[in-house]
Amino acid sequence: MVLNLDEYSDKCKPLFKGYSKKWEFDINGENYIFKTNYKEVRRDIIEALVAYIFKRTGCKNFVDYELATYEGQNGCISKSFIDDKYKYELTIMKIMYINYYNEVNHTKANYDLEIDDEFFNQFCEFIDEDERAGQYDFSLDYIMGEVKKYCDNYNVKYDEQKLCDKLTEMAIYDYFLCNPDRHWDNILFLFNETKNGLKIDLSKIYDNGEAFNYYSSAKCREEIKDSVITRIGLSENGRVNTFEDNNYFKNGGILASDIYELIKVNPKCRKLVNTLKDLDINDIMLDFEKDKEYKIPLKMKDEISEAVENRQETYAKSVAKLQKRLSKSKEINI
Repeated sequence: MVLNLDEYSDKCKPLFKGYSKKWEFDINGENYIFKTNYKEVRRDIIEALVAYIFKRTGCKNFVDYELATYEGQNGCISKSFIDDKYKYELTIMKIMYINYYNEVNHTKANYDLEIDDEFFNQFCEFIDEDERAGQYDFSLDYIMGEVKKYCDNYNVKYDEQKLCDKLTEMAIYDYFLCNPDRHWDNILFLFNETKNGLKIDLSKIYDNGEAFNYYSSAKCREEIKDSVITRIGLSENGRVNTFEDNNYFKNGGILASDIYELIKVNPKCRKLVNTLKDLDINDIMLDFEKDKEYKIPLKMKDEISEAVENRQETYAKSVAKLQKRLSKSKEINI
């Protein structure tokens, strides 16, 4: 069932952020965000389907999207996942920017430091130099290094293992879902004032509307074909790096390790990878259509099915490789 938000038109206000049009709604005293589709691509269906997959596979840390319409515009709605209990929030980009600003200026800037265009360009050049020197790879270690640097400087408490587990879970889902949009501004950290001081946590997984390589135009999909795209730039459109599918986001993605290396060292990753490699995406889509009383366009279903099957092949090969390696020692129960 598609929610009609017209009855709440007197309790909404427009939001000016991102490419899609957005409105904030007050529904029964709680804040909800409605966003329309961008360039007529049905990202609302993708967002709702991805949320459905998260539920079916046991994920807890995600933003739940539902199909909705407002003033005749298709879109999706979600409950706001940032509330008053958080003192502030920062994307990984802003954390990196503040860290660099402090180092260059020998200072300790406030968390609400405004981004200066000229200094921002300098920051981008610094990242480019690091990347060329092999020091920047947007890996889990790199992200955690920047987070820890910020937290240590501002006396913010953090649970490193918990953050790593959440980042890793997000990366495994992103790979399975063929999501190219986990750029610097789509990894958000929340700061909560507790009785023991300020504490950091990773936000819920959000912005999955480009999953399954479902892009803005057929031309774009034709250009990238089966490649994995990861936006790691800071310009308005983002610099785009293309990597071969079986390289699993290496040298530009959230994780530098491939699936095999990941499941070899992390039991939680093994469990999730096993769940996803055995998932019947066609059954999931049929159940989604029944539960939501909404038909996914046939062409979209075919594209989603093909994209997921390619990822599941990679997962199956990684699990088989680990099983073979440990068949004699029986160190790990796959």
